[in-house]
Amino acid sequence: MRSAPVGPASTGSLFGPLVSPAMQDLDQVIVYVFYVWIAASLFWMLKTLLSNRRARRRDDELVDADKDDNVDSRPMSALDSEQSDQPESKSKSGADSETAAKTAPNKVETKSAKTESDLVIAEGATTEAATTEAATKKAQRGGAHSVPAPAAEAVTERAVPAGPTTIADLLSGIRLPFDLLPMVPNGEEASDQRVSLVSAEEQPEVLGAAIADELERLGYSIKTLATDQARANRGAQRLALRIFPEAPDLINETGKRFPDAPEGSVAIDLWVDRDAT
Repeated sequence: MRSAPVGPASTGSLFGPLVSPAMQDLDQVIVYVFYVWIAASLFWMLKTLLSNRRARRRDDELVDADKDDNVDSRPMSALDSEQSDQPESKSKSGADSETAAKTAPNKVETKSAKTESDLVIAEGATTEAATTEAATKKAQRGGAHSVPAPAAEAVTERAVPAGPTTIADLLSGIRLPFDLLPMVPNGEEASDQRVSLVSAEEQPEVLGAAIADELERLGYSIKTLATDQARANRGAQRLALRIFPEAPDLINETGKRFPDAPEGSVAIDLWVDRDAT
């Protein structure tokens, strides 16, 4: 009898077992690691894509912000000079508008005077024509007893005098510095040709300089006559001014000129300068 084969044939396969249990566990580990690697790769790709999108969106926002900041590319010096020129142009336009507003009534009065004179001339011419025509017809009817036509009388244009200029007209639009307040001097009557102002500012030269600056803003040219006197001209308009230090100590015919003025205050008189015209 033959004995049973010994060796690999006893395992039930000619080549023995193909995969051992250890090898099967290793294969499962490899498959698991492969799927984990794929999942990790997908997660990394998604994360990278989202990060790139966020970075691109952030770059677009920065570009838009830079465009908004660079809308006005002019240098700051040009902007500063342009802004500094605006108050001067406004002051010039304000002085021109005030001058035009003040000269407008005179123009209206002159125009009305001319219109009235034209009406007078027209009425005289119409009356003269009617008288001449009636005399001619009467002469034609009466023959030798004709009545000569009356001589034409010279018609003069009547001018309407403009109203007197007041101190309020000359100082229209002024901004009084150092809290200057009008005060009627003791023993003097209020007048529309002059005004007295009192300020608590104790330095007359400072007050005088501030008043001169304000008059120049209104379009006046200043001419100094003495240390405490000056004259301001603006076209045909003229005013004079005088500064009095120590307003409470000023004396006139009735006593103290400004008895209610605070101690150390300064007074200034402004009036329509008729002597300069």
